Formats: sequence, C-alpha cells, structure tokens
Amino acid sequence: MNCKTKYLNISVFSILFIILLFLNLLYPAQTDDYALYQKALNDNFLSTYFEWNGRIGEILFAGYFAKFAFSPIFDIINATIGTAFLFFGFILCFARVIKDKSDIALLALWFAILGFFGYFGSIFLWGAGSANYLWGVTLIFAFCISYRLFWNQIYNNNIQKTSHNLWINFAYFIFVFLAFLAGMASEFIGVMVIFVITLSFIYATYHKISLPFWQFLGFFGFVAGWITLYLSPGSNKRVETVGSDFMSLSEFFDISFLDKIITLNQALNHNYSDIFVVFLISFSIFYILKNDIKFKFYHWIIAILSIVIAMVFAKHICAGVVFVLILWMMRNLATKDRFYYIFIALFLLWVFMGIILFGLVNGVPKRTSVVRDIVLMAIIILIAKELYKIYGRKISFISFSLFICSVILLSYHSYKTNLSQKAINQEIIEQKRAGKNNIIIPKNLIYKSKKFIDFGNIQQDSQHWINKTVSKYHNIESISVK
Repeated sequence: MNCKTKYLNISVFSILFIILLFLNLLYPAQTDDYALYQKALNDNFLSTYFEWNGRIGEILFAGYFAKFAFSPIFDIINATIGTAFLFFGFILCFARVIKDKSDIALLALWFAILGFFGYFGSIFLWGAGSANYLWGVTLIFAFCISYRLFWNQIYNNNIQKTSHNLWINFAYFIFVFLAFLAGMASEFIGVMVIFVITLSFIYATYHKISLPFWQFLGFFGFVAGWITLYLSPGSNKRVETVGSDFMSLSEFFDISFLDKIITLNQALNHNYSDIFVVFLISFSIFYILKNDIKFKFYHWIIAILSIVIAMVFAKHICAGVVFVLILWMMRNLATKDRFYYIFIALFLLWVFMGIILFGLVNGVPKRTSVVRDIVLMAIIILIAKELYKIYGRKISFISFSLFICSVILLSYHSYKTNLSQKAINQEIIEQKRAGKNNIIIPKNLIYKSKKFIDFGNIQQDSQHWINKTVSKYHNIESISVK
C-alpha cells in the first residue's frame, strides 16, 4: 500500500469515525442498557453466558463494557468498532482497501443504505444492540478476511508463499483465538460461515489446490467457538423463554410434509425486508441495462407493476417463486460473463440464511434481518461498481447525495431520541421532588421511529421488565407511560 492509498484510507475512515462518534455521543442509553449496566456492576464476567446469552458481544458488554453505557467512553469504543465494521466489510467485498473516488462512492452508498434501511440506531448506536450485532459481525468480518484474500489470490493466480518462523506461529495462535471469538458471535451467521468454508475445502480438494495450514486451524477454531455458543446454558434458557416463537429441529421433523413446506415457505417469506426491496429494484434496473433492453413508456409501466407483484409474492405468498426468477436472471447474466456467478453465490447464500431460520416461527427482529441482508448489500454495491464504469458521475452524485441525506436523517433521529430521554429524566426528577415514587411519563415524551430503532421503550405496564430496570436505575418504585 503506497502513501497516497494509506492517506486516502485514513482520511475516509477518520471522517466516518467522527460521524459515528457524533451520533453515538448524541444517542442515549436505552432499554437493555439499564439492565446490563446493573449486571456489569454486580455479576461476574461470564454470568450472561450461563443465564441468558452466549454471544461473545453480549458477554463482553454485560460482563464489563456496560459499565460505561452512560459514559462517552462507550461512545468512543462503539464508534471505533463501527468504523472497523465498515473498513473490514469493504475489504471483504473487494479484497482490497479503498483506492480511488469510485471506491469512496461505493462506501458512501453502503453507509447510506445502512442509514436509511438498516435500523441504524438499533445496530450502530444502542449499546446492547451494538454488542449483540455490530461487534459480533465485525469479529466475523475480521476472521473471514484472510480466507477472502487467499481465494482472491487463487482467482488471480497469484499465490504467495509464507515462511514459518516464531512470528508466524504466534500469528497462528492469535488467528485461532480470533476464530474462536468469531465463532461465538452469531448462531445463524456462524452456520453460514462454516458452510461456506466447508464448500471451499471441497472445492480445493476437487481442484487439487493446496491449502495453507492456517485455514484448517481457523476453521476448527471457529467451529469450536460456534459449538461453545450453541451449547451455552444461557442461550438455551433464552430459547425456552421465547419457546412460543421457536420451533426445534425435532418438532420440525414431527410435523406433516405439508406443514414442513408451509414452515419453510414462511421462513423464506421472512427474508423480505426494506433492503430486499432496494436490491430487487436495483437488480431489475441493472438487468435491463446489461441486456440493453429498449423500453417504451408502457414497458416501464409493466416493469414497475411486475416488481410490485414480485414484492407482494415475496412478502405474503411464496418468496421461493421470486427467488427462482431472480436466480434465472442472474444465470442469464453469468452465461455472458462469469463474474456474475458471484451474484448467484451471494444470493444463494442469503436464501440459505433464511432457510436455516425456519425455526423462528414468527420471524426475527428487524435488526437481525439487517445482519443477514449484508449479503444483499454486497450485491447492490457490486451492481453500483459495474454501473460506475458507464455512469460514473451519476453513481457518484447519487451515492454522495444519499450519504449526506442519511447522515442528516440519522442526526435528526439521534437528536430527537436525546431530547426524549432528557425530557423523561427531567420528568422523573420533578416527580421525585414532588414526593412521588410511582412515576407516570406522558406518552408524548416517548420518541419512536420504526425505521431507526426496532426495540421497545418504557411501556404502559409498570411490571414490564423494561420499566422495572429503568425503575431500579433511577431508584424509584415504578414507572409507566400514560
């Protein structure tokens, strides 16, 4: 990496860090943060592993970092991890760092997609949400980069041999430790990573590609971490707590064949999200442009209606039909240029991630869907990269415009949430001064934005667990909303 490239990367990601730090400083602690703050102060480091959640992100947060949930220290840490997420994610997508203006435009577009459709507050700003999703995915990104770079070398016939010395052996140890932590980051993403690496091993065996020893070490370290997560007593207790929303594998095999089909179809329908809509529109336009299809006015009306029908099918009827159609279109592109097999691989990976979530009968939280939809975002960014070759100025204008708008929107949501939290805290203080110990918060003080956050706030029921944790933090008997 030359000095110009280093300076470019440092400059770009420093700007992103400043933006993320500003948003983190503006955004107050929410819901679970109150409970995990108490947990970090009073319980032992690994208590959450045995009681509620085996993910490494929540273990770190509940075991230690939640102590800083109400401090700027946590905002700095979270902004740093958010920047690392974007940096590692870009390398994972392109097997290189940022090199020019086109790369900056693509990164800006990715940030904009996350800002508009990625429940940004829940994943990048909310302490507990960041620990569970942002921190874990960043670890997985860091682990996968070595595999990505290796297979990129294979693709370009540019294998570099490494020597074996003390420092290399030490690096192996660090890599295995990173692999173990990454394996503990996410149950369903972990399955996907194990599946992909296993396929790469099969491919390497079939084509007689010699794999370096670190690939096997990393794989077994990751599997060990995933098994440690899967066997977590806390995670199993959490499943029992939400048992009405979960179908075990044994229960799935016990139901009839028709019910199996219905359950899998339901799982695929849950793949529908705002980001899927963005992908569907982007890919449809890209397909038309790549095939140089000349449209008249009524053709565009038919195309728009077709996309709307596809959305309805994907969300309510049978997403599998839409997915097959998309794969057919991708296959048509791949017959002309093998590069588009990457689209097929990524899309199948995304579909696979939806299938393995069949057990979550009532779907998954929106923030979990965003983590899965990162695969779709990669395809969107690759589409933008292809279009940039022809429509460079237009793509740059759209990307930077959307980026600026997303930063403004995120700042607005964070500011409104901050004002809401301050108003709630002030209401609690004033009512306590008046001698009240059962605090009632006016409903109009609660700020909600469904596309920014996807978790609950203080509820009307004073016995709700959120209300109880907030009451404990403020040393009051109860709190409710009316």
